[in-house]
Amino acid sequence: FGPSKGSESNATLYYDKDKRMESYIGEPFSLLPIGIPATSSQSTYTDETGSYFSLNDVCRQGNGKFADKWGWVTVAKYGGSESFRGEVVDSWLFASQKANLTLFSVGDEPRLYSYSVIIEVIPGKPAEVINSTEIYINITVGTPPEDKLVKPKTCTEATPLCNSTSEEKVIARQDHYLAHPPGLYNISNQDTADVLGDTVFTCMDVSKGGTKMDHYGVISHYVISVDTRYGEYALCNGYPGVCVGYEDFHVGREASIGAKRPYGGQCCDNDDLGSWFSLPSKGRCDSMSALEEGECTWFVEKRVKTINITCPFDTHKMLQACTLRETPIFSTAQAIFNQAFASDDESQGGCKDLGGPPAAEIH
Repeated sequence: FGPSKGSESNATLYYDKDKRMESYIGEPFSLLPIGIPATSSQSTYTDETGSYFSLNDVCRQGNGKFADKWGWVTVAKYGGSESFRGEVVDSWLFASQKANLTLFSVGDEPRLYSYSVIIEVIPGKPAEVINSTEIYINITVGTPPEDKLVKPKTCTEATPLCNSTSEEKVIARQDHYLAHPPGLYNISNQDTADVLGDTVFTCMDVSKGGTKMDHYGVISHYVISVDTRYGEYALCNGYPGVCVGYEDFHVGREASIGAKRPYGGQCCDNDDLGSWFSLPSKGRCDSMSALEEGECTWFVEKRVKTINITCPFDTHKMLQACTLRETPIFSTAQAIFNQAFASDDESQGGCKDLGGPPAAEIH
């Protein structure tokens, strides 16, 4: 577990083969390596119903179900004995087109499990190579505590809405930003962000090559009116969008990378970290009056501007600014991002508007 690929953190594995349940309860880890002055906690739960991953109280269903973690060893190749952390261990090796697995064990107890697998981690995202190495210490043999194996309630139902007891609905007119493939302007079942939130997202995504993998060649600025009784933020990917989460009507919200509690910052003041939003297709409004009547939860008022992602990141050196560790966070990068949309003149830090459809044609 950790804030990014290549990072390390600690977790406790609870495993019960007879009940066909396992969980990893992660210890808090710092987000400072990616420029966020916060900590996060991540856990996973797997049983016969599915696989679930929880980050700062927000739990979402992933792919797969419980499978015997060590079942593959019965068909593995014995690799002989070797020394590991001061012990003599047996090594077991398995290789196929989609998986390379290694286990070090002493008798029936694991010491190291290393794997490289090709899997679809999140629905809607392409399959990717996952590399991980687990080192086991302080092993306790026996029946794991039930409360450590059972997934939280939030893994099977949506979190409570913000201001859900308020009698008066509050509608806010907001600036939303979205990196997306050129020519694909529809934002139903997509994730957007405020200006700081999208600065954080694009800084992380461009730096690790995610924008190229997802073909995000442009960034658009929209003005959207929303019902601020926010729900759980959903992870939405692909075109048409596929969302992972339990809220399919209200606008979802969290702090950037879900770095707050409770519920990832769903109802928090996120001015310090930025906010991310999810726009469920069932909540889309055809008119402002429909939003005011409560028939839906979000309405696109206009597309303000669309720019090439290379303009701020390459022409105006935003990528270099993303590496600065500042207070407030990403302030130099955000200034470049803001100016890219404020002006069309590249000599003034601006970026040309590429044009796009009117609001009535954006779904």
